[in-house]
Amino acid sequence: MLAAALAAAVALAARAGRPEDPQAKAPAETLEERVRALLDGARPREAIAALEKATATGAGVPAALLVLRGEAKLDLGRTSEARVDLERAAKDKGSAPKARVQLARLEFLHGRDDKARKLLQDAPEDDGFAKQLLSLMDGPFAAAWGDAARVCRGRSKDGDYLIYTDLGCGEDALEKATKVAAEIRAKGGEDVESRLAHALPPCDGVKSCGKLMDTIARAYASVFPLSKDDQLVSRVYVFASHDDYLEFSESALGEDANGTAGFYAPDTRVLVIDAEPDEGQKELLSAYAKDTMFHEGFHQYVRFFVPGIPTWLDEGLAEYFGPSRLVGKGELEVGVVNKKIPDGTTRYETILESIRIGRPLAPRPLKEFVADDDPKFVEGDRGEVNYAQAWSVVHFLLSNDKGKGLVTAFWKALRQGKDAKACFAETFARGDLDALEREWKKHVEGL
Repeated sequence: MLAAALAAAVALAARAGRPEDPQAKAPAETLEERVRALLDGARPREAIAALEKATATGAGVPAALLVLRGEAKLDLGRTSEARVDLERAAKDKGSAPKARVQLARLEFLHGRDDKARKLLQDAPEDDGFAKQLLSLMDGPFAAAWGDAARVCRGRSKDGDYLIYTDLGCGEDALEKATKVAAEIRAKGGEDVESRLAHALPPCDGVKSCGKLMDTIARAYASVFPLSKDDQLVSRVYVFASHDDYLEFSESALGEDANGTAGFYAPDTRVLVIDAEPDEGQKELLSAYAKDTMFHEGFHQYVRFFVPGIPTWLDEGLAEYFGPSRLVGKGELEVGVVNKKIPDGTTRYETILESIRIGRPLAPRPLKEFVADDDPKFVEGDRGEVNYAQAWSVVHFLLSNDKGKGLVTAFWKALRQGKDAKACFAETFARGDLDALEREWKKHVEGL
């Protein structure tokens, strides 16, 4: 019996150590799993294509897939179409919770927080995204200041941005607002909310940040006009404290923001900025904080409507707009070239050294650089050169009519849903790319 037991153990061990045949053992991936993976990989167009291919027989689309299709359409900014799918799915008992969370996301994107909160009342307790939406609507200052935090929140004048900031809202002002709010609450009445709104207007920091975002949005639109959802509201969270920036990024969005000055979160279209003042700073926002707002703000502006924008163009344009300067009342100078900065290296210095002596690396040939989307764009020394090359290529292209024509044609192809390779084939590939590269390098040398 002992021998038999040992033989069985040996056989079992042999089977345990033998690699299984994945084709024979692995369960087939369901359509829902495949589409979920595409959405998680920021590939909403492919997700919709997979759904349409699988449901092209004329049979009704199951509610669970309607939720995914609605989510994909939301990712693409097709909000009206998304609402149709999600409201249909919400009528199905099994799919209703997920559908309602995505509908809440839609209302959140439109700035209708009351409707979003109502939709989230019955959200599953373990739904992290539902909790994220609630936290973002509450804002970062409500937990500490309650009703008084209303002075840290407000719409920009053009109405496209909802700003949350404690810049210009000192503790004295917040304590005063707390007393005013307490008095209004104590009096009660049906019009408490309207009286609070009237008595606690946004502070100067909210107004200043809103004005700045409206100004840069007009600059974005002058170069890349978008036919967009007029109801869309972009949320911007600007922090006077670096520690508060890090804490909110982690608790509300699950982002480790160490080593960053700001970031854009695509699922919720929110912009988060560290604007802690420098020592001796007199202006409300430092030049670096403005640069970050303008840079990350471009991602916020474009990615919801052109999610397939290749990294070289996305980052190149963000770098192009980043150092913009206010030159007049409501006017912005874009395409500014920073040749030197204190305690750092500029994009200009990086690309000039890369072109001249190949340090830290030589730039990629232009016919490769603009041909596709490099998944390792940001990594290591190559990432440093890539950012500088992207900035300089965009600066060159937008400096002349020929280049502007190429960028405009590339942009139109992207808006039609074509991928980076197809856009390249229809635009840059039809010209003399070697000559274009020589012109680009000459432009950099002449800056």
